[in-house]
Amino acid sequence: MPKAFYDLNTDVLQHILQFVLMPDVSRFMRTCHGAYDLALPFFTASVDLRWNPSYQDCCDDKLHGFCNFMLAESNSLEDRPSRLRELRVSLPTHYRDVGLMGERLLLPPSVAVLFAGVLARAINLVYLDLTESEVFFLSHPSIADALINQCPKLARVSFGQSDRVSMATKWQMRHLKHISLRCSLLGIGGLLESFACRPTSLEISVSIPVKLHGDQWGDLVWPQVESLSLSGGTMSANRISQIFPNLRRLQYRSGAFGGWWKDRRELRVAKEPLLWKELDYLESGDYTVWHSNLKCHVRELCMPFPGSNVQDTTFTEAILEILRDTTPISVSLTVSTMAPLDFFIKIPQTLEKIQFLEICLLAVWGDDEVAPRIIKETVALLVHLPDAFSKLRATYLRMLFRLPQGYLRAIGAEPQDAFVCELARCVPALEYVDITWESRPDSAYKSKWYRFEEREGRPRQVAEIADGHILRNYWRHRSTIS
Repeated sequence: MPKAFYDLNTDVLQHILQFVLMPDVSRFMRTCHGAYDLALPFFTASVDLRWNPSYQDCCDDKLHGFCNFMLAESNSLEDRPSRLRELRVSLPTHYRDVGLMGERLLLPPSVAVLFAGVLARAINLVYLDLTESEVFFLSHPSIADALINQCPKLARVSFGQSDRVSMATKWQMRHLKHISLRCSLLGIGGLLESFACRPTSLEISVSIPVKLHGDQWGDLVWPQVESLSLSGGTMSANRISQIFPNLRRLQYRSGAFGGWWKDRRELRVAKEPLLWKELDYLESGDYTVWHSNLKCHVRELCMPFPGSNVQDTTFTEAILEILRDTTPISVSLTVSTMAPLDFFIKIPQTLEKIQFLEICLLAVWGDDEVAPRIIKETVALLVHLPDAFSKLRATYLRMLFRLPQGYLRAIGAEPQDAFVCELARCVPALEYVDITWESRPDSAYKSKWYRFEEREGRPRQVAEIADGHILRNYWRHRSTIS
């Protein structure tokens, strides 16, 4: 076995391992010593230390074993910590809780020193996730010092709820480019202003204390932030654009529905406008519609909507108006199969700079007497959609059809093949198509990826792609960069 292994081209194997899932890398490592040495850098590049939240035993021994493994070859030129690029640690619930007298579990000094030693040698560490274990680790000064002074490439950190000690550590981390933060809305402006770093990407999940009044953001202005994800709070679009004037990507989950304002009348009389005059058309869901004040700031737009309401002409016109104002290059929409065909015809006319388009067509199923009508409308939409998209400028199209199993049988056994051929014929700008047919509630689905190939003197050829998930991730990344 070893001789057969060394007869292989190890450079090619190392390149292939970049695209192999971790369980398969683990199995490959166990075949022989040569495979173990070859795959170890990939195995230690991304580490996820995760325990079940209900796990009741002590985790110190496992943390100690991880640290000993990583430091076993610390004298070599390329030791294991230097290969570490991503580290995620999620401890059981009893490590996060505070007792009745304010006491909490602390990291044993011996384990803390070893863990700090791993971080001190992790010179290539880029991402650290301590969302579920921040206070437990940052309470030890050696770990805090390693994060502040000895991780030169650390750019992305996910934090959870903080205490005074762990917050002091976060204030001093100057080199962060992305922060993911769980915090209270109370005094959030002062909290962010106290950070030494100025990240370009910000992800905030806020909890709103009872009877909280007034604007908690203060005079904060962060022009360096280009990507913002905010969930749990409610802000007017005008206020968002004042605090983050150079936003290029915005994801906003509002707590207005199913949270603090359960009555629409309270929304209408709110002191600050909640983002769009057509808000009444939203029945549920945690995404709101963007206000037109953000039209010059938004580059990527993601707008899932309840499918039942997209039949409303006024609502679909509001969506088109938002798309027309924002001129994004990447769009993700969830609409009903009952939406008017005119809405789909106007999408190519509206999205002049679009590169990536993702549409989820959601069928609303219920009583048996409604099903035939929805089937008829869905079939009609599939027939006319390629012609409606004939002037679409996007080069990558992803479509997710969420239809009950009975509807799929009524439409046809393999409807995506004929549909994609029609897209190839009608939409000359398209290069790649990703089609997924998903059945609810049993969650069975079929997913296929295609590439349209140009041949001189011949119609466009449709080639099915095997590794579609790699293609999808590549185009998702490309659609978000300038």
